[in-house]
Amino acid sequence: MAKTDDAKVAVADALDHAQTAVKHLHGALTAAAARSGAAITADLTAVPAEARAIAESVRHSIEAQNTVTRHAVAEAVTYLEATASHVGAALTSTGQATQELVRHGMTATGDALQKLGEAVASRAPKP
Repeated sequence: MAKTDDAKVAVADALDHAQTAVKHLHGALTAAAARSGAAITADLTAVPAEARAIAESVRHSIEAQNTVTRHAVAEAVTYLEATASHVGAALTSTGQATQELVRHGMTATGDALQKLGEAVASRAPKP
């Protein structure tokens, strides 16, 4: 397999992995939103680091992507960073503020998932 083909496979794998990881992250946020108090804190503790790790992973693949894919991935990274920020703030807040920050994190994660879906679609071969 040529080096260019290897790079394309690596980008495809990175996008697929990121999309799966963001789906998991979104599910965790959705589950946390249904809880309250200490249960939310326990569920959310790892979320900021996980969101940042996903963002960093896809950020490294940006150079090998086409323009449309690159734009969608860059937006997904921005949304993942927002998720990390919102959930990080939720961990230090209480009551209604926690719930609102978790909802903002869920929204940002959903937006990241949408952008990763666009990136996956844009890198798919045209029939």
